[in-house]
Amino acid sequence: MAIYNRYEVRISGASATLDKDILLTRGDKDVSLIFNIDKFGFKSKTNFTKVEMTLLKPNMDTVFLNPTIEEGEIVVKISEDIIDESIEVGGYSFQFSLFDSEDSKISIPIIHNQFYVSEPLGKNVGSSDKVDNSLSNSAYSSGNSSNMSVLNNDGTFNKKTWGDKNVISSEKLNQYENAFDMLFDNKISVKTIVDGVITLDNSKYQQAEVENEVTIKLPSATYNSKFILFLNCLQTVAVSFKSTSSINTIKLEKGYYAIELYYIGDWIIKY
Repeated sequence: MAIYNRYEVRISGASATLDKDILLTRGDKDVSLIFNIDKFGFKSKTNFTKVEMTLLKPNMDTVFLNPTIEEGEIVVKISEDIIDESIEVGGYSFQFSLFDSEDSKISIPIIHNQFYVSEPLGKNVGSSDKVDNSLSNSAYSSGNSSNMSVLNNDGTFNKKTWGDKNVISSEKLNQYENAFDMLFDNKISVKTIVDGVITLDNSKYQQAEVENEVTIKLPSATYNSKFILFLNCLQTVAVSFKSTSSINTIKLEKGYYAIELYYIGDWIIKY
C-alpha cells in the first residue's frame, strides 16, 4: 500500500457522504482508498467479513469491486484498468455492501458526486489512444470489429444521430467508410429485366426492381469475388439465382433487400 488516502463515511438517515472528495486522474493506478464508516447503526454478531463496492461510472457502466476489510476499515485498490479510459472521466457514484460470516448483507446509502476522475495534462494515457475509447465533443475516439449496415431495409442510409459524449466506435466509422466507398468509388449499376431474366455483371453494386417471378443470371467471377445486389421486390416473388453449374430459387416477401453474393468456387447468397 505505497500510495493511499483515508476517508470517513458519514451516515445521516438515508444519506451518506465523505469527509472529503476523492480526486483521481485518468491513468492513476495501484492507489488504495481507505474508508472508515462512522456511526453505522447495523452490527453483526459474527462481525463483517466481506465487502462489495458498486461503482457507477460516468458512462453509466456499473463495476463491482471486492475491497478488503483490514483492522475494521474498508480498503479499495484502484487498479490500472478501472480509470484508464476516456469514457471513465467524470463523476462517479458508489455504494458499499457488507456481509458477515453467515452471508447476511447490509448496504450503506449511496454516495453521490464525491468521486471524480479528471483528464491528465498533456498526452492521453492508457488505452484511450485507440479507436473505441473516444467521445464526440471531447477529442477522443473508441469500437467493435464488426461493421454496421450502410443501408436500411428500404434502401435509405442507416443514419446515426450523435449526442454529446457518444462513443465513436470503429463499427460506426467503418459504416461511413463503406458509404463513401459506395458513393465515390463504385457506381450502382441499374439492371433491367429482359424476358424474365436479370443479367448481372462484375459491378460491385447493382440494383434492380422486380414484381414477378424472375431469374437472376450470375456473372463469371474470379475466386473470392463479392457483389451486392439491391433488390426492390414490389410484392412477394420467387427469385432464381442461376450460375453456370446450378440454380437456386428463394422466395422473397415484399420489401427492399441488400443481397450479398460471394464466389469462392461456388456461389454463396446471403440476404
